[in-house]
Amino acid sequence: MGISKSCCKLFLFIFNTVFLIAGVCMFGVGIWTVVDKVYVSDIIGNEIFTAAAYMIIISGIIVIGVCILGFISLSQEKRILIIVYFVIWIVIFIFLIIGAILAVVFKGELESEMRNSMKDTLIQKYGGDSTEERTATNAWDRVQRELRCCSVDDESWDLYRSTRWFRSQDPRSSLITYVPATCCVVDVRTDTYVAQKQCQTWQLGPPRNPSYTLKNTALYYEGCYEAARNFVLDASSAIVAVGFTFGLTLIVGLVFTLFFLRHVTTLDDEEVKRRQRSKTPNDGL
Repeated sequence: MGISKSCCKLFLFIFNTVFLIAGVCMFGVGIWTVVDKVYVSDIIGNEIFTAAAYMIIISGIIVIGVCILGFISLSQEKRILIIVYFVIWIVIFIFLIIGAILAVVFKGELESEMRNSMKDTLIQKYGGDSTEERTATNAWDRVQRELRCCSVDDESWDLYRSTRWFRSQDPRSSLITYVPATCCVVDVRTDTYVAQKQCQTWQLGPPRNPSYTLKNTALYYEGCYEAARNFVLDASSAIVAVGFTFGLTLIVGLVFTLFFLRHVTTLDDEEVKRRQRSKTPNDGL
């Protein structure tokens, strides 16, 4: 006989509940990314990360809406609602595959373009006065502060000497700083710089004399390219993993939806036949 109607209905209620929670989580993660992490796009010169965050928000809203439709369909057991519910999940599944492909493409694009884009935004925009340049400057400062890195590649402090921020300083001054304060090591216990002056102006090594071998313990040596790249790739890998799990679960849900639709269709057909039989004696009178 296959899977019973009550079993299908129970599973689909559980399925909808799980996906409703997932939809709420997707919406929340998307909002958090837009509010707190989308600044990464300002330094990597790529809007795909921003677009992905908004897509997560939209996807969460759609999933919540479809789950609500699913609960209504299961409660009323109307064939047309179940068909609409099934078709929408099919469309979501197709978009899920497209999203997974885009995530893979995004990884490849990061490898080839991200480093050059970061160098361009740092050299051309850091310390500028326009709205776009100030946004890029703030983004760079935030990335360096939160990811504990400096400049683009490891030990590439010299890039800052090509920025407008550095050129705006008086070359005759004895107070020239060679890297911004966000390149300086922070004491996590007090959230203060370990030695800001040494970090920015040290003469016995970097950043003022990077060829010297003495290590500046107050300065970050790791470049932000690897740190930002790992941050974005970890995020995209998490999205792919969640999408894969989402897709497998969705396939099972679609199968149970088909079984439930079959049961409802069978009941509808039996109801039609019963009505026809009940009308037959009257037709003969």
